[in-house]
Amino acid sequence: QKLSAGLTMSFVAAITFLTGAVAVLQFEHAAPANLANINTATDALWWSITTMTTVGYGDKYPVTIGGKLVALALMLVGVSIYGTVSGIMAALIANTAASEEEREKGPVEPIFVNGIPQLRSEVAKLRQEITELKDLIRASNKS
Repeated sequence: QKLSAGLTMSFVAAITFLTGAVAVLQFEHAAPANLANINTATDALWWSITTMTTVGYGDKYPVTIGGKLVALALMLVGVSIYGTVSGIMAALIANTAASEEEREKGPVEPIFVNGIPQLRSEVAKLRQEITELKDLIRASNKS
């Protein structure tokens, strides 16, 4: 399931990267020659990947409104993709650690089923300790 999510994210990233490059090249061809700096497919591909990865060197940038809107979309999708990939990786690491822990400890009873009486007992003990501490503080303040 996690592999499927990773493949899906890779596919979305590739499609977004290529679509962004093609779209920005189309928009930037309409810009005046003295302003445009994304003039070739290579420029557009470079710009697209640096924008998606949020590196944004600044050597290539859109000057048209359409190109800037494409940039906005690429930035949002890029950040979303990296956030999702980070989440998937964290979940894999956490699941691996949890699995190793569970193997070492053996079967664990859910706390919400069998642990409530024990928790109530602990809370009662803590309340008693707090009361005793308050009494000690009051006694020391009086002296």
